[in-house]
Amino acid sequence: MKECKLIGLKSHDCHIIMQRLIPIAFRELLPNFVWGAITELSIFLHDICSTVLRQSHMEKLERDIPIILCNLERIFPPSFFDSMEHLLIHLPYEAKVGGPVHFRWMYPFERFLYHLKKKIKNKAHVEASIVNAYIVEKVTTFASYYFEPHVQSKRQRSRRNDEGPIDPNLNSFSIFNYLGRSSGPCKQRYLTGQEWRASHTYILLNCPEVSSFYELVYIHIYYIFYVITFRVIIFFIVGFLKTYILIYRHNNLIAYVKKNLHHGSNHMFLIIKLTFSKNF
Repeated sequence: MKECKLIGLKSHDCHIIMQRLIPIAFRELLPNFVWGAITELSIFLHDICSTVLRQSHMEKLERDIPIILCNLERIFPPSFFDSMEHLLIHLPYEAKVGGPVHFRWMYPFERFLYHLKKKIKNKAHVEASIVNAYIVEKVTTFASYYFEPHVQSKRQRSRRNDEGPIDPNLNSFSIFNYLGRSSGPCKQRYLTGQEWRASHTYILLNCPEVSSFYELVYIHIYYIFYVITFRVIIFFIVGFLKTYILIYRHNNLIAYVKKNLHHGSNHMFLIIKLTFSKNF
């Protein structure tokens, strides 16, 4: 880091840096037009490597990638561009024809090649050394299936982070009955309020012993939000309908009064008095 160089990166590390970190790292360091062109390239690579691809989106990327490369040609010198940069033109069509990229990329094979390279013992005959070691490994793995149970082999060896089975005889909650070890020296400290709430929530959500209390809470919530709420809604609906009917009758009565008021009928005042005394 003193020389500002990144050493020992794998191809997947470079992939993540190109997709995720470069737009964030250079946001405040580069001019906007330079940062915009690099960010468009990062977004393009991120969309190409998505687990779900749509044909319409791939066609859009196929139209956008020439513009992205033209913007990059305005920034970088001609010596920067070779066949690898031109390969980006064909990636949308390849993804459209072949499907999601993670079914076809080379990361599993690169890891397997790294496993084979460690078997090289004779650098004068690299291929023969790899073939010989690979055959020996397969033969020994096949023979280990016929060993006695007490014979230790690579197939029976526990994993690196395996701490053994869970002891069912411990008198504690099941969530505290997991084996493990610390990654460093143990220290004691008080939890902060946020850490305490997070640990409390995790225990309540992942402890089977409190599942019976969940059912009680669910029944209570169901009664509140479905039974009581339904009754309240029915009560308000009935009250609204009664009010609406009274207002509707009142409006019709006023319209009738306005219609017959010019006749000067004295019995209209008697009707209004009887109606209002009955409804209100």
